Amino acid sequence: MGKVILEEHIDRPCRVCSGTTFRIRPSDGRRVCYQCMKSQQKRYRDERGGKQKMKNWQQKNREHLREYQNTYYNFKERNGVTAKRLRERTPVWADKKEIMKFYANRPEGYHVDHIIPLNGKTVSGLHVIENLQYLPAEKNLRKSNKF
Repeated sequence: MGKVILEEHIDRPCRVCSGTTFRIRPSDGRRVCYQCMKSQQKRYRDERGGKQKMKNWQQKNREHLREYQNTYYNFKERNGVTAKRLRERTPVWADKKEIMKFYANRPEGYHVDHIIPLNGKTVSGLHVIENLQYLPAEKNLRKSNKF
């Protein structure tokens, strides 16, 4: 999608509202009065039911939205970034089998948490068994990457 350009034209005001700020539409290059365009959009939203209508549609089409988000946001790629960070933070001397056992023995409702976060603001930890702990899911999500 092209960039929308705002331009000032004091010599030729808008015929409808006498405004002087125009937008150039990327689709066809036409000049459109910014103030008139905003008021038309507001009227359109108000006439059609606005935010409430969109909220109702989202609630009815939850599965469709979830499927779209999974394909659009490509969660596999994001998980790849996390896996890469783990590989980078795992030293050669780390006992990988012990770490795998720690993850496998995780109690239900708990997360495996790094005591010193792998990507902290002030300090970054390592992906080693001494830096792992079990935390309830709610507590771990609240902790985020704080130390």
